[in-house]
Amino acid sequence: ADNLVDQLRISGTELHQAVVNKNKIQMENSIARIKVVNEYLSELEEQFSATLGDGSRWLENRVFSLLFFVVLLVESVGIGLTVLTAKTLSKNIKELHSAAQRIGQGDFKSPILIDSNDEIGKLSSSIEVMRDLLEKSYGSLEKRVAERTRELAQLANENANLYERA
Repeated sequence: ADNLVDQLRISGTELHQAVVNKNKIQMENSIARIKVVNEYLSELEEQFSATLGDGSRWLENRVFSLLFFVVLLVESVGIGLTVLTAKTLSKNIKELHSAAQRIGQGDFKSPILIDSNDEIGKLSSSIEVMRDLLEKSYGSLEKRVAERTRELAQLANENANLYERA
């Protein structure tokens, strides 16, 4: 293409000289050479445009394929994280449910072992505090009941002794 452009430039200069000199034969010869160079340049331009179009379509295909795989990857990661989060939440909620049932049945010895910083973790901590307080309350209550029972047994024993003496 560079050689053709150089030939076109030379032919243009020759045509200019022919016009200035008013030499018709030289003008016709220059115009004929310019037409030949123009035809070669036109063919070259068509080939270049076709190659450029092919390259553009190839690149477009690659970009769309890459975007498709990136979107597929992002969606897969998103679905994976969603499933993982759902399983973790479900496991923690089942553990809280089980702990609440144990506490409801009077088992205050089993601690709640959920290590999480989200709302489920906060709820777990609150239930653990409640379990601990109930354990202490029931322990204290059982102790007081045992003391009262012992006192009542002692009073009953004293009453029985008084009754025997009387």
